[in-house]
Amino acid sequence: MSSRSRVLGPLLLVALAVTGCATLPPHPSVAAVASLRSAARRAEGEHHWQQAVRSRVALARLELDRPGGGRELIRASEDALQAGQVGEARRLLRGSVEQQIGQRFLFAALDTRLQHLLAEKRPALAKALMQAAPRPQPDVAKAFLAREAQVWFANGAVRRGVDLLDTRDRLLTRARTRMANQRRLWKALARSALLSTRPLSLPASTHPVARGWIQLANLYRAAWQNPGLFPQALARWRQRYPQHPAETSVIPELLRALSRIGTYPSRVAVLLPLTHRYASAGRAIEDGILASRFATSPGTTAPRIFFDNTGSHRSGLLRAYQKALAQRARWIIGPLLAPQVAALAKLRPPVPVLALNDLPPGMVRPPRFHEFSLSPSDEIRQIARRLIRRHQRFGAVLIPHGAWGRSLVSDLKKALRPADGRLLSVVRYTPGRRSYAHDIRSLLRVNTSVIREQALADTLGMPLEFVPEPRSDLRFILVAAAPLEAREILPELRYFGASRVPVYGLSRDDVPDSLHPDLNGLHILAMPWLLDTRSTWHGVRQMLARLWPNRERRETRLVAFGFDAYHLVPWLRNLHRSLRPPLWSATGLLSAGRNGRIHRRLLWARFENGRAIPDPIPPGSRR
Repeated sequence: MSSRSRVLGPLLLVALAVTGCATLPPHPSVAAVASLRSAARRAEGEHHWQQAVRSRVALARLELDRPGGGRELIRASEDALQAGQVGEARRLLRGSVEQQIGQRFLFAALDTRLQHLLAEKRPALAKALMQAAPRPQPDVAKAFLAREAQVWFANGAVRRGVDLLDTRDRLLTRARTRMANQRRLWKALARSALLSTRPLSLPASTHPVARGWIQLANLYRAAWQNPGLFPQALARWRQRYPQHPAETSVIPELLRALSRIGTYPSRVAVLLPLTHRYASAGRAIEDGILASRFATSPGTTAPRIFFDNTGSHRSGLLRAYQKALAQRARWIIGPLLAPQVAALAKLRPPVPVLALNDLPPGMVRPPRFHEFSLSPSDEIRQIARRLIRRHQRFGAVLIPHGAWGRSLVSDLKKALRPADGRLLSVVRYTPGRRSYAHDIRSLLRVNTSVIREQALADTLGMPLEFVPEPRSDLRFILVAAAPLEAREILPELRYFGASRVPVYGLSRDDVPDSLHPDLNGLHILAMPWLLDTRSTWHGVRQMLARLWPNRERRETRLVAFGFDAYHLVPWLRNLHRSLRPPLWSATGLLSAGRNGRIHRRLLWARFENGRAIPDPIPPGSRR
């Protein structure tokens, strides 16, 4: 063979494959496949989706009798979806190439790709890809139903996911595989219920078995807030759904888990600053702990609680700690102040600790030492995720002078960096002023517009009507301000022309149900404690008002903080980290981190007509 033939051979094969020639060599060359795969990956990296589709289809034609044929056709359909061509994606998965590959290879590849997309937190694309595929044949459907249900659960379609797994349950014949399928159903359903901010809905047309599963998940969700009420609720559920599949596969294990979360240690010491500078914060947390204790049903084992005053110095912490050990405390909640938390960690307490602040960066955490705080770090990361998702990566920040503001800016820069986001302007202000116009004009570069107006007026020799024109390159503004400052800053931002730029804020310490018309349009993160006006937390707030009618209603965030701190003790004490489910509680969605820290995720809300209104949660959203 001539050298020219050796060069042209692989290229001719690639050309025939791309043009869809029906006569293909039975064994494509490695060079041809590698060339096409490289071209497909390069086109996908550059978002040239049409070119990527052509390369992937050519690869599928080269590997018709191999598992790779199904994989390449799935990726071609995914590239078509990325280009917005839903019809093309369906045609690829339902055409002649799909028929030659066969459903066994196609759905094996689809199953693997859906698994990867879900792991990458891309449930919407997984759903679109699944819907583009043909309906599987009966011999394929039984295995694929599990993955299909997982995709629907990830997109928030809980009822659809339950129906699919219930259908699969009836197709299975072996008792062992049916048990595994029911546990799979329960795991997905329970997670959906716990992550939901409200009970799962039950449409009237829901199948009785599926209805029983969903109602059991709602009972389970409520049990994490008050486990003592679960036995009575379960008894009523059993009367309504006799011989339900969950009776043997789920409920025994469920009862064992819930019995553990209602068991407290016999003695709990709470170390708080109850005098001097931080006394009001300590008293608010004390109120929350007592409210949590009184709100717990008689079915739980309530501990004896000792409140010990730490003051605001290290010496006060040492006295309170020694007193807690003398009281034979089996668990410590606190202290609150960061220097005292670091000092307690150095002592390496012999009992578990739920500290109410974070350890300094780099400090080694002792065993059984947990950190739970209202630090804004979690909020900053959640704000950054929304900015990136909404393509609002470039913005400005208005922060108070001091270390707290500098820490916010550092955290936000770090969170935006992976998406190439930047802060185009950072302005620091002094709290407590009557006007922040100077700072806002600097933030928005309004001074440049004012100078141009004055020059034009001088040239014309007459006064002009002038509307300040802010800079046009901002996609967001983050205002870190207390409620009082925010009510001054927001109207001034609107006055200087920033009404079209989304303005974000951190969680606030407002009194629930209060009106703030000056804040209309502000996007904030908020605790369920403050947004709830009808159900669980509203009832707890009313109970607090009855117990302590003369207490001021300020620092409500710290009351919620204390409520959750007490509630977390059995969750941390009795369950291994891998078994601790995320919980919607008073301060947000709480989850256990690998480093002993409790992470929080809050609700999004927007001020309308003076009130903070919760944002609707789109299906499949992870906020």
